Amino acid sequence: MKFSMIAVSLLASGALLASPALAQGNQPAAGQPAAWTPKFGKDEPKLLQPVQAAVQAKDWAAATAAVTAAQAAVSSADAKYYLGNALLNIGQATSNAQLKSQGLDQMIASGGGDPSQAVMLHKAQSAFALEAKDYAKAEAALTRWAQLAPDDPAAQTAVAELKFQQKKPQEALPLFERAISARKASGQPVPESWYQFALQSA
Repeated sequence: MKFSMIAVSLLASGALLASPALAQGNQPAAGQPAAWTPKFGKDEPKLLQPVQAAVQAKDWAAATAAVTAAQAAVSSADAKYYLGNALLNIGQATSNAQLKSQGLDQMIASGGGDPSQAVMLHKAQSAFALEAKDYAKAEAALTRWAQLAPDDPAAQTAVAELKFQQKKPQEALPLFERAISARKASGQPVPESWYQFALQSA
């Protein structure tokens, strides 16, 4: 099965996100909007420091052990997000697809992290799920991406294409129609494949 709208480059890219800084409360420059900063519990930065040190040293065995040790000790959403990000980076560095997917899932499930990264996380989660042929998980991730980016035709067609491939044409058709209308309204050309999918769904 081929899914042309999925960003395959996500799977081959480097670490998706830089690890959040352990320091808190940085003040933005005058006139600049406040940047997102993690909110850790009182002792959590100290618990996360061994993880940061091992990742920076590229000692992946030590980093994995440090993440495992910290998992049970942290409770804040941003600390769980941080550890998931560490797993993602370890998995990327060691070419461990399972660890990358596990880290990404933990980042999303944590409820923490920079909200501006949510779309990219769900796009990447869908790509990992498609690679693993976990189509139910991929559909859920793509659906969430489409919810977060309702004006993005690519998001709508990514969900629609997957639904079409899973023989759900009644669910796919309105998504294709919405994406086509959005493209037309913006004055951009509509890919011929979108019309073909919509026609076949109908």
